[in-house]
Amino acid sequence: MYCNNLKHKQGKNAAMIHSKHIYVVTLLSLLLGACATQFRPINLNTSYMTSIHEGDVVQGEKIIASGKPVLKHNKGDLLKDRYWWALSGIQIVPQKEGVAFDLTNIGPKYTPFGADLPLLDFKQQPVVLKITARAESSDGSLPLISLQFDDAEGMQANAKRPEARIGNTTEFMDYYFDCSDMWMQTWPDKKEVNATIINKWLFFVNPGGSGYTGKIYIKAIQALPIDSLRPNPEFKIPVGIEGGVVANFNAKNISEWWNSAAYSLAWETDSSLKVVCSKAGANYEAFGMKLPQTMNAKMAYRVIIKARFEGEGYPELRMDLIDCNGSLSNGNPQSNWLEPTKKGEFVEYLYIYKDDVFQAYPTRRELDKERITDILLFVNPGKDGWSGTIYIDEIKFVYTGEVGRQSDR
Repeated sequence: MYCNNLKHKQGKNAAMIHSKHIYVVTLLSLLLGACATQFRPINLNTSYMTSIHEGDVVQGEKIIASGKPVLKHNKGDLLKDRYWWALSGIQIVPQKEGVAFDLTNIGPKYTPFGADLPLLDFKQQPVVLKITARAESSDGSLPLISLQFDDAEGMQANAKRPEARIGNTTEFMDYYFDCSDMWMQTWPDKKEVNATIINKWLFFVNPGGSGYTGKIYIKAIQALPIDSLRPNPEFKIPVGIEGGVVANFNAKNISEWWNSAAYSLAWETDSSLKVVCSKAGANYEAFGMKLPQTMNAKMAYRVIIKARFEGEGYPELRMDLIDCNGSLSNGNPQSNWLEPTKKGEFVEYLYIYKDDVFQAYPTRRELDKERITDILLFVNPGKDGWSGTIYIDEIKFVYTGEVGRQSDR
């Protein structure tokens, strides 16, 4: 790609590429909608391009728009001189050596932290990132870190994020992230990411999964040749219990629940969860909860929701399971259509997760059924918006012997 052929993206939140300059805008302003802050322009003249491409002859207008090979930048040290930013729920804690992040319930809403990068080329030589880190949490949770890079044209390498689970250890340990085959964007549309002009990175903790509260300490981030790749230490959440009630609302506390804008959640005086729906469904709006205990759905593959509703029609209530890795059971969705009752009594609806429990989007993954940490609920997913009120009295995982009611309407 030549400099003159790069597209100029309009707007103060875009990475603006001119015929001889690349202006890099902070990702913080992009995500927060604040006023854009520009870094010093990178001058893509012959002198600059020759300086980062040693031994190459660069003449006239034939200027290759690519960053400095990542292994040559600071000898591969990517932690040095980083400007970190974080969104709500994440605090940056400076350290004498490295950096730390204090997180509160991070994961379900894909909340990242990150940093700007100088213009870097990850394509010239496949690399692995070695991140020296440790974690600590009061409840023993093990955070899953997922890494994403963005290029200077705004493309996001979100199709295949390398990831590693960080252990609660007193000593720092090395974790390896394979960056050799991750340069594709699948959302919002499928496009190739230009690995030669990478200028941002984002870190997601438990993306789409159980909310993590704790601290992550990062001591070093080093780019290495791909043959330096090593297996990561294995830290597994213990296998869940084989069934039990996960929600009965006898107490007024519903702090483990969260909701999107289409829903309003409240504790009802009959000891149920009151879910007020406002045109819910068309955009796959969801609400959900972090389970009080990890569940083993391999052994307790039946889930019963005791519910009733007030409103028109027959609202569909779908439930997805989320495992310890943040994978959703959206490949084979389980749903029930709620039915009206004459006296407004609660009805048991059965959801079965015995076979074909996998994630289809954004990437296919088999769920770790022995370690289910969250549930996600949708009303009329992908259909006409439904308005009304649903009351949930109880949710429980059962092994065998208890039969619920699975509607076929």
